[in-house]
Amino acid sequence: QAGTAYIDVEDRSKRLPLQNGAEVNTAKENANFIYNGLITRGYTPQAAAGMLGNFAKESGDTFRHDVVQGELFGGTPIVYTKEDIDEGVINKATGELKTDADIGRPKKGYGIAQFDFMNDFYHDSSLGKEDSLNSQLDYIDAVIRGTDQGTYSKFTGSMLNRNDREELLRVLTDKESSVEETTKAFMNIFEKPSDYLNRKENPEAYDANLRSRTDSALKEFKDRLFENG
Repeated sequence: QAGTAYIDVEDRSKRLPLQNGAEVNTAKENANFIYNGLITRGYTPQAAAGMLGNFAKESGDTFRHDVVQGELFGGTPIVYTKEDIDEGVINKATGELKTDADIGRPKKGYGIAQFDFMNDFYHDSSLGKEDSLNSQLDYIDAVIRGTDQGTYSKFTGSMLNRNDREELLRVLTDKESSVEETTKAFMNIFEKPSDYLNRKENPEAYDANLRSRTDSALKEFKDRLFENG
């Protein structure tokens, strides 16, 4: 549930809730869990670092699975209100109206990748699973590989078109791809932030966004080289 935080470790029974308002799980612990999870799913170390660089930007360096857009830096989480539901909001995955059960749930970005358009589809495909870093990695992996197709209630396609999906998977699984290349590919194809969509009108903002993600990715990569070296 949005607004709570837990330790994300292999043994789910070891999860602990917030204590005295401080998160038990650190950003480093979450980042390590994500990195290892991506490696076990077949991505290269450069790809895992590149994706972490994107997740750092999207999650405000928390790498939390439950981070809601707007809540960081003293802001207000952007969630569905009673007024939203009364006006009528369609669940993109099911094609049905959202209900009062959706009040308080994320309206915009959510999780390590800040699912926005994908949010309804992520939750629809994850029915029966615990919402966690692991379930979000499963969904991200499925979108990249195209195995998300057919998992949605009212949507028979997949989140990425075939050409984009194949190119992204190629870059993320090619041992010759650099951290810079994997970071850029994941940003441009999977995340598609507004700076990417408006890159022709404002190339400086796009370059700054990409540089921030790349710097984070390179740090994640170098930290692990040092730890393992």
